[in-house]
This record gives sequence, C-alpha cells and structure tokens, in this order.
Amino acid sequence: MANCLYCGVSLRSNSDRSGRRDAVDWDHTKDHLYPRAALAKLSPSQRAKLPPSFDRLNSVPCCRGCNAYKGTLHPLDWLVIMPNSTCAARVAERLISMGEDINQVFDALRRRRK
Repeated sequence: MANCLYCGVSLRSNSDRSGRRDAVDWDHTKDHLYPRAALAKLSPSQRAKLPPSFDRLNSVPCCRGCNAYKGTLHPLDWLVIMPNSTCAARVAERLISMGEDINQVFDALRRRRK
C-alpha cells in the first residue's frame, strides 16, 4: 500500500477491490509531476540534460482526487496550491532531486496559501 504524494491519504492498490464505496475515490493512480505533454515538447538536447533518475522520479503515486485536481499544471504551480503542507515539502524535495532550480522551488513554497 502506498500514500498519495500530494495529500498523504493511504491508497489501495488497483487489485484490492473490497467493494467499499467510501474508498473508491482513493484508488491508487499514477501521476507525472511534469505532465507528459510538456515533456513531449522538449527538444532532444533539453531531454538529454535531465538527470538519469528523472523518469523514475517523475512518476508518483496519488489518489484520483489529487490527480484530477492537479491535471496538467506545472509542478511549481501545483506546489503553490496543493492542499497538504507536509506533502508540499516532500514534493519540493523531489523536484530539487529532479533538477528543478532550488530558488524557484523555495519561491513556490513561500507563495503557498497559509
């Protein structure tokens, strides 16, 4: 079992179907911090500059609610509005390890709603 990276809720795997209606919205999904559509627009030289672990770190577990709420937002924009502050710190850490500029990440954290 995993937790949603964005809100922290415990997720059921897609194979765990207990039939509970209250848990259906929290099924385990996979999100891409950087939307695939945005990555498809990168030139081969830009793609080559990404760290080797980028693809592995870009795919994250999340609940259906957060996946729908984030949609195709850039991860720094999502960092500003995501609902859980503790999880925002984890996302910021992951973005930095993926090569995002640390100053831009900290700026997004400062702009978070209180």
